[in-house]
Amino acid sequence: MAAPNWETDLSNIHTQVNHMLKNLDKQIDNLNQRLENSVQQTLAHVDETVKNLSRDGQGHFITNGRVISSGSNTVINSVNGVTMIKKTESGYTLNGKPYMNTTIDINDGTYLQHDANFYNSTSDAMERICWKLKLENAPDAQPEYFPCK
Repeated sequence: MAAPNWETDLSNIHTQVNHMLKNLDKQIDNLNQRLENSVQQTLAHVDETVKNLSRDGQGHFITNGRVISSGSNTVINSVNGVTMIKKTESGYTLNGKPYMNTTIDINDGTYLQHDANFYNSTSDAMERICWKLKLENAPDAQPEYFPCK
């Protein structure tokens, strides 16, 4: 029986490993390409869908349900003619304190009610203001301030 030829055996193993690595690289490239194509198709579909959504005269989306958009967080609910818009923004003050501003506007067709919870940089404190506006008096309506609940 002949003695093992370690040099040849190791060379063959090296060649096989290199072949497997090249094959793996090709499979990864193929997977990345398929993912990229899928993402591009999905983005194109989303863009087309957004283009076809109904908009009002100012270009805002017309909804009869719930919409959540990013940037700040905006939630719009419209049920039985009553629309509620809740907008939340967060960040950090100049001295590094975190804050969150929240406004809620409710339009029932008769009144626009506004509830704002916000950071006041002058007093370095959170404040809350609530008011309502009688819509039949618009555009001359004056807000009626009231204690927040």
